[in-house]
Amino acid sequence: YRAMERIIMKPVNRRLMVEPYEEQQDTGSFIIPEEYQEKSHIAYKITATSTDCSLGLNVGDVVVAHSTDPEIIHYEGRQYHLLLENRVVCVTG
Repeated sequence: YRAMERIIMKPVNRRLMVEPYEEQQDTGSFIIPEEYQEKSHIAYKITATSTDCSLGLNVGDVVVAHSTDPEIIHYEGRQYHLLLENRVVCVTG
């Protein structure tokens, strides 16, 4: 019996695989309920890049894009967020 290897999805066509980035919260600030917070742009951490991306981004970099931009794909019980490279509005540096 041979265990089946888990298929790892890889982005192609100038896409970035990302996950929402949890920003560090200030402990001294007040809390606003999430339903009252407007989040038009969100930070994402890059988990993989396609080979044809031209921004020079690496795994672990953080980018900002509109909250509705990533495509969400469900495959074999996992969820993948794919963001087109040209939808990135800023990068950490």
